[in-house]
Amino acid sequence: MNWVAENIELFLPRYLSDDTKNNLVDSLKQFPDNIDQRFYLGRNIGGDPILQGDGIGSLTVCHIPRQKFYSAPCIVVSNSCDVDPSNERHTPVNICYAPIIRLAKYRDSLVEKYGEEKADSVVEAIRKQYITHYFYLPAGAGLDYEGIVLLDQVTNAPNSTDFYDTLQEERLFILSQYGFYLFLFKLSVHFTRMGERLDRDADQIVT
Repeated sequence: MNWVAENIELFLPRYLSDDTKNNLVDSLKQFPDNIDQRFYLGRNIGGDPILQGDGIGSLTVCHIPRQKFYSAPCIVVSNSCDVDPSNERHTPVNICYAPIIRLAKYRDSLVEKYGEEKADSVVEAIRKQYITHYFYLPAGAGLDYEGIVLLDQVTNAPNSTDFYDTLQEERLFILSQYGFYLFLFKLSVHFTRMGERLDRDADQIVT
């Protein structure tokens, strides 16, 4: 982690302005003690397009084990280019999104199972983004509570102009450069694990 902090500019997008880059570096060096409202730009900024990482007030989510569909706040997981319906594709592109639950409600369920001390320990790990399949969201912008994005419960829906309009109407927040960078990092850790400690060619894999 010290090496990453010292060489953080190697991992920054080249298109950022100097001011944005410097602010991002400063924010990353303060992580994880600065996860607060600086995560967000706002709820809606003019006619801004829907972007990866935008929070949406209500979308239909599929819970497979319970064979249940329900409405919940969600975060857009698909990349921004695929979300934009004006980008023509030779086949339709579905939009992936993940549900957001209330951290307080999740803590209550932990208390029932493990007690106060264990629950508080898990909540602290979530707030510091230490748990790989959760993305912690501080209260701010259009989100009036601390939230957890369930990255292991992604749902998808066909993209269309009508669906895109719904996303814009229901938008809760837009992530700042800092919030978006951490979101991409969590997506990378959850969905891709380069350091799986397995040499697939040299080791014998038993299936």
